[in-house]
Amino acid sequence: MSKLLYSATMSLDGFIAGPGGDMQWTNGLTFEPSPTADALVDQVGCLLIGRRTFFGDDPNRDTEAEGAFGGQYDGPAVLLTRHPPAEPVAGVEVETDLHAAVRRAKELAGDRYVNVLGAGAARSCVEAGLLDEVLVFVAPVLLGDGVRLFEHPGGHTVLLDRLPGTAEHWYTVRRGEVPPIGRPSEEESEAVARMWHDAWHDGHDGHVPEALLPHRDPAYFARQARALADSTLVAVEAREVLGMVIVHDDEVVQLAVAASARRRGVGGALLAAAEARIAEQHATAWLAVVPGNTRARRFYEGLGWRDEGPMTYQAPASPEPVPVLVHRYTKPVAASGGAP
Repeated sequence: MSKLLYSATMSLDGFIAGPGGDMQWTNGLTFEPSPTADALVDQVGCLLIGRRTFFGDDPNRDTEAEGAFGGQYDGPAVLLTRHPPAEPVAGVEVETDLHAAVRRAKELAGDRYVNVLGAGAARSCVEAGLLDEVLVFVAPVLLGDGVRLFEHPGGHTVLLDRLPGTAEHWYTVRRGEVPPIGRPSEEESEAVARMWHDAWHDGHDGHVPEALLPHRDPAYFARQARALADSTLVAVEAREVLGMVIVHDDEVVQLAVAASARRRGVGGALLAAAEARIAEQHATAWLAVVPGNTRARRFYEGLGWRDEGPMTYQAPASPEPVPVLVHRYTKPVAASGGAP
């Protein structure tokens, strides 16, 4: 089965491109002979490329060495972008959804690697729990600024295990298995409410009107967890609720993941389950995110959701709703039922 590999040449201070995506810094560099680098192109069955990398700088442009692996690669590629090019690109398929792009790239790769090109695409794969391996070739140069190999504002710890038998910086991404997703039991209602309460405040405190916070106490989440149980899906492991998602009609009403379960692919799996449920009756799904929750916005955008701009959301409260500024995100879903 194909695996996702993020490979890149990196400066000693951690950059894979210079300011503005400049790649001219690679010209004139000399490397020690590397059997790993020489053999890599034959192990790659498909490229998964981010938009900035695909349309960005190529130091070998207009030469025989233009393209991936110094012009040595001549195989299929999938471009991951929310803004497809106006004209088709020969030999390149286009996907706007991360999961769809990964599935298609793996189909094209067969039993060889899908090589991820581009820091943005790689970060999306990491955050969705899809990346399997990382291979870095360190160049003898300092850049001082540019595009980092991996960057996540606020920090994002990803544990790696070095592959045995290689002298290069080749690692597997350490991650746990995503637990099964299903309906919550009555016994799990309290645990769902506690996890939801903690996750909601982690993502919303400081980003919503102060007037709403008194209405989001533990009792509110306990009532909602019971009332919305039929619309809820949960991920549970060893009796611990790791995450939950609530769906109503074409809306993903809430998605919450316990802090202890982040970076395991739980959120991506729950969101995919919500999208599948919506797709049974609707062609497009939507959700709302407060502007200040940048972690959530990056997560959704990395999975193919599109920011449609600001709107006012009437958050339930008593005696009257509290208006909250949010951004409406939408995503086309493959309708299998009677979508309007």
